[in-house]
Amino acid sequence: MQKENNCCCPVCQVERSLLNSLSTQTARTHFQALACNYPILNHFDSPADVIAQLRERAELVNHQAWNGILHALVGSIANGTGEEIGQQLLLVAYSRERRHAAEWHPWLTLSGDNLDGLA
Repeated sequence: MQKENNCCCPVCQVERSLLNSLSTQTARTHFQALACNYPILNHFDSPADVIAQLRERAELVNHQAWNGILHALVGSIANGTGEEIGQQLLLVAYSRERRHAAEWHPWLTLSGDNLDGLA
């Protein structure tokens, strides 16, 4: 799905842990149950497929589909039907955005040293 990320920041560590947990058969089973409640997720085979789709959103022609995926994940969290897997998918999808922002704005890293000047 992506190149190996050797970054040791807390966000990247959490992302690696979440990706590992989302690659299990248990996660796939939870995802399939979630997809039964949200038709927009039916054509994805696994959590990894949803993450890949969300991460490639800039390339998407159909932004309504992308918004629909996000709406389904947020809805599953709000109503408790897929709270854990929905949270995991959103966290992984957006951890990359935080990382890209930090590349352009180093003061956005999570290091406490960088936060001293912001207080």
